[in-house]
Amino acid sequence: MKDKTRKILGTPKTSFHKRTLAYIEPLLTEINEEDIEGKKLTLEGCWKSCYEKGRKLAKDGCADISEEQESEWVREYFGIEGAAEAVPPKEPLKLSGEKAQRLDLDLDSLFD
Repeated sequence: MKDKTRKILGTPKTSFHKRTLAYIEPLLTEINEEDIEGKKLTLEGCWKSCYEKGRKLAKDGCADISEEQESEWVREYFGIEGAAEAVPPKEPLKLSGEKAQRLDLDLDSLFD
């Protein structure tokens, strides 16, 4: 990715921004980068676009948006064709202390 494109996209500040950048970076072509530069497309603008689309689907203030749907909206915002099978990477779950301990249960013993 060109430095100019990265600068226009902006510094990733949220998990959505980081996930989006990690997702689109390998998919970008020179044409996409020219669009980003010419249209001043940003990570924050992408978030706002996805948020508005999600709001339209919300019921009682809540919308269940799949990763595939989010990916489609991100590709649409940045003008990226195809890549429907690619899904933004999830952030790994970090556990520490007591929560990280393994719980071993013998479920068969519950029915004796």
